[in-house]
Amino acid sequence: MDCAIILINYNTEDDIVALVRKMKTFSFRPLFLVYDNKGDASLAARLEALSDGDIHYYADASNAGYCFAVNFCFARIRELAPAVPYVGLLNSDIEFDESVFEGCSTFLRQHPGYIAVNPLILNDKGDYWYSGGFFDPSNLTINANLPTDGMAAGECDFYNGCFVLFSRQILDFQLDENLFMYYEEFEVSRRIRKAGFRIKLYTGASIVHHISQSLAGRNYVKTYYKCRNYLYVLDKDGHRSLAPAYGILFRSGLGHLRRGDFKSFRYLIRGMRDFKRGHMGKLTT
Repeated sequence: MDCAIILINYNTEDDIVALVRKMKTFSFRPLFLVYDNKGDASLAARLEALSDGDIHYYADASNAGYCFAVNFCFARIRELAPAVPYVGLLNSDIEFDESVFEGCSTFLRQHPGYIAVNPLILNDKGDYWYSGGFFDPSNLTINANLPTDGMAAGECDFYNGCFVLFSRQILDFQLDENLFMYYEEFEVSRRIRKAGFRIKLYTGASIVHHISQSLAGRNYVKTYYKCRNYLYVLDKDGHRSLAPAYGILFRSGLGHLRRGDFKSFRYLIRGMRDFKRGHMGKLTT
């Protein structure tokens, strides 16, 4: 199977190296593109030791963001492997085997109307972490799990970037770099679907997603991006009233206060304020 694999690093060096080492034992030999948002010299050296020309490493100590990194890799794939049929976008903190790729790629090959396939994604406890992206326009909720009666069909409103296999048509799209990170999957999926492509949950395979350490100890950063970007993607999607979304964020803010997490509460308010002011991109502290 010809495949290009995109891995984005930020505080996950050991996981990146372990994942690349494991995938190099598979029967197919992917082209790896590793974009390092910290620019760690040690990661570059460790990947060079593993490479036989199949690992392309790009360093960016300024951290231009997840969305920029993925777009950069899309552009490089168009140059390095213009005929590659599949593009994988993977987190480094996951466990899976080769059969997951086999199942997802077979589905894409047999169903050319689909552009993205996710396996079931489980957490460490074996519960569903992602079982199909589902958007409910009645209350503006963006859900990581399809309703039970929708899982069998597996038709998704958006993919999840923890582990997704794309057909090469994804290279015709770009992530919205205004987002920096979070909710970029929802936003680009809306455009993908409007272009006539479909997104599939492949229930014949599953992976395990461990808790990422990329934002360890910085929950307020995640709170900020998720708040601001949630409002941004809904507004961009054309929803006239964001009142239900503000209600969800208000309840989230109360939860932060009850837990005594005052910093996350302040950054949630800042996220709402920056959305209103049009301050997008990277958070400046």
